[in-house]
Amino acid sequence: MSKYIFGMFLSLKKLKIYKSNIYIGLFSGAVYLISIFSIWNCIYKEYNNVAGLDENTIYLYYILSWFVSTIVSTKIDREVSDSIKNGEIINDLIKPIDYFTSKLFNSFGVSLFNFLYKALPLIIVTFIIMKIKIDKIILLIPFSISIFFGIIINAEISYLTGVIGFWSISARGAIHFKEVIQKIFSGALVPLTFFPDSIQKISNILPFDKIIYYPVSILTTRGSYVNCIGIQFSWCFLLFIIIKIVFNNGINKLTVQGG
Repeated sequence: MSKYIFGMFLSLKKLKIYKSNIYIGLFSGAVYLISIFSIWNCIYKEYNNVAGLDENTIYLYYILSWFVSTIVSTKIDREVSDSIKNGEIINDLIKPIDYFTSKLFNSFGVSLFNFLYKALPLIIVTFIIMKIKIDKIILLIPFSISIFFGIIINAEISYLTGVIGFWSISARGAIHFKEVIQKIFSGALVPLTFFPDSIQKISNILPFDKIIYYPVSILTTRGSYVNCIGIQFSWCFLLFIIIKIVFNNGINKLTVQGG
């Protein structure tokens, strides 16, 4: 376990080298939030609530959805795909570590970096300026646990997308498709309650809303955090099983092609 933890902090240390990445992340986040607030401010001048959500709740939703999106962000799909394409995965597989676990802990390092240097500073400033209130501070505990499971689910989905590289010349098309679908069904663009019931039902059977919408709903719509975390845990386990099956098939294919 120590080698995976070392890899996590090594990933964090590498990211800290590029200071410009921090400033760009903060600037882009600020621009996004200002744009969102401006749009909804105009809307709420005409309506008292939208889809049952008042102004404070919708602001809180978008702040938190950006916050969670920033933290769970990962590039595992591209890393795995490129590693398969250029053959570097062979060197990774002969190391005395589990390939997926090492990628997962590297993702934890990225999430920790994004939390400390991008998400946390900006959300504190935003809460102060916008005077956004959270009714029950105690819910921050299940909210944090839910984010943790969201990080794992997103990493697992990204890993599976990258593994497509075993059967394709490039997984870039699949990666872009996944990103679009995830934006829609994760609740990152708009609250899922804004969609028709048919779309919400589709979202319920997919894993994407468990990444962002579930954690955010704990603090906004007061969804049952026990139910949310339980479902997230189940998806973590299910995706892990799928990863093992798909990855092993991919390795067998790679071995056969390699002679």
